[in-house]
Amino acid sequence: MATTEDRYISLLTDSPEELYEYEDSLKTYRDLKNSFYTAEGKGVVKGIEIGRAEGIKKGRAEEKMAIAQKMKAQWHAYCNHLGDDWTICRGY
Repeated sequence: MATTEDRYISLLTDSPEELYEYEDSLKTYRDLKNSFYTAEGKGVVKGIEIGRAEGIKKGRAEEKMAIAQKMKAQWHAYCNHLGDDWTICRGY
């Protein structure tokens, strides 16, 4: 009487060695797949970190530009307010 394992082997392969080779191959495939999946996940996390840092840097630059534009507008408003005594505003 054949065991369940023997029946399983006979259904899938011609010999137990082929089954073991197949199982080793399957294990290798799954290990590689998991390695790539893990590496991809780490890459996504790293990409998010880099993107966040670049976004913060860009946001700070935009904030500085907005402050500079506001200060320039205030200076021009001040100079316009001076009327005839605007000579101190020359060159700006």
